[in-house]
Amino acid sequence: RVANAMAPVQDLWNDHDILITPVTLEPAWTLGQDPAIKTGMFAAPFSFTGQPAIVIPAGWTDDGRPVGVQLVGRHGDDELLLHLAGQLQHQTKAHHQHPPQPA
Repeated sequence: RVANAMAPVQDLWNDHDILITPVTLEPAWTLGQDPAIKTGMFAAPFSFTGQPAIVIPAGWTDDGRPVGVQLVGRHGDDELLLHLAGQLQHQTKAHHQHPPQPA
């Protein structure tokens, strides 16, 4: 049944090289806040399919919370995914910023 449920995910790769998804339903939550309802299930399909996926910083909210994106590749395209993630991280320079410290 899992194989049948994952068929649409597998079919995507017939004409796509990379899939970009959100990481969570909302930007990062405040330290100490319960994240359970805000995380979403964006990584779950790729845990089942075993595809390479990586999360990189993509920017910041107006109040300084980090926002990431998940990049997913075809089976065996780990090197392409890592190369693209490195290029995007270099271009955005988001990895040089830090979120505000809690009060």
